[in-house]
Amino acid sequence: QLNKRTIRDHVNICKSFVTKFGHQLAHTITAEQVERHVRAKYTHGTSQHTLASNFNRITRFGISQKVYPKHLDPPLVALELFEREPPDPEIASPAQIRDLLQRADHEIILLFIVLESFAGTRTCETKKLHWEDFRFDAEQPKLWLRRKVAKGRRGNRRPRTIDLPKNLVAWIQPFARETGPVFATKHPYRRVARFMRRCGFEWSANMLRHSYVSYALEYLGDAAQVARQAGHSTQVQETHYKQLVSAEAAKEWFNIFPNWTTHPLAQEIKLVPESEFQAKKEKTLEDYRTSRTKKT
Repeated sequence: QLNKRTIRDHVNICKSFVTKFGHQLAHTITAEQVERHVRAKYTHGTSQHTLASNFNRITRFGISQKVYPKHLDPPLVALELFEREPPDPEIASPAQIRDLLQRADHEIILLFIVLESFAGTRTCETKKLHWEDFRFDAEQPKLWLRRKVAKGRRGNRRPRTIDLPKNLVAWIQPFARETGPVFATKHPYRRVARFMRRCGFEWSANMLRHSYVSYALEYLGDAAQVARQAGHSTQVQETHYKQLVSAEAAKEWFNIFPNWTTHPLAQEIKLVPESEFQAKKEKTLEDYRTSRTKKT
């Protein structure tokens, strides 16, 4: 018996294959057809490998449901046909981030960019942060990523602590509250993506985190510390991030401080009452539910 989440994942995985092979019976699809489809849809080996692996997953599910006749071999694709070379991570420059932060015209946009750029949190982690996770009064300000916030499968998530650099504290402390979620919306990254496109900057998930790891590795010079704070292994750093940025650029990255006198949010850096913030959050969630109801 499959749970709802597994069924939903299977449906999402099937979409591209339904578009291509929806006119065929499942047992008439061949592995060669799938391979051609995968290569036509993606050019990068890792993406091809993932799509082919997903098709195999669906095929095995079909076998378990007796969709394929016993006398026919199921069209499982040989995954070794697709090379899995990891791409270089997308990196933003200090000048780009400085420009984005000085143009950020909403609290959500500014906080999201700052947290991913200077703390290295993942997109799926950033949106779940709470103000009580921050320790601004410590000698070394810290961010505590609780188990339910950190990325990972249920039961295998590892909490971690991130040392907050001085420029991050300078950016977000004027907006800090004692308790409650950092973001009053369920999907803050959508607003950030729209803002970046308006600024002529293409946003992708975790791009700012990749930038942080690259610059922190050069700035701190301690691979183990950066890996511990980023929540991945030193092997990942060797593969993806080593020697991607210069020491001068890394120093400039962690010296991007706010200039509130000319900032669009200069009038909003005073603490917002908690009651007003909660009312704003409830209205945002209600608007989201209404929009989803209209779509369905």
